[in-house]
Amino acid sequence: MRAMTLLNICKAELAGYSMRPRRSDSDAGSSAATTAAEAAAAPKECRKTTREHELLVRSMKEEHDLAIATMQSRCAEEVERQTARTSECQQELRAEAAAAQGACKKAEIGRLALEQLQATLDAVGARSPLKALL
Repeated sequence: MRAMTLLNICKAELAGYSMRPRRSDSDAGSSAATTAAEAAAAPKECRKTTREHELLVRSMKEEHDLAIATMQSRCAEEVERQTARTSECQQELRAEAAAAQGACKKAEIGRLALEQLQATLDAVGARSPLKALL
């Protein structure tokens, strides 16, 4: 496919050389020699241009591959960082949940103690002579 493309380019260039107007009949011989030399140089120029394009494409592909690798590396680093942060947050939440559970237990113990104390006071107060005065 690439060879066909190069052949078509060269044919087009050769056609362009043959379309040039001739200066005179006396110049026809030198013009033919010039055209032949240009025609011989055309494929070399096409190959040179093709090599330059291939080098450019290869360079662009290498840059593209490097950009992709860099982005993948950055994304992997960000995933690791976010995973570590998520783990830290989960540990903090577990610690806070444990502290809240402990506070609830203490509050329940305090409530039960307060209820017992209130019941004791109520029982003592019912027998007190001060109660009768109120």
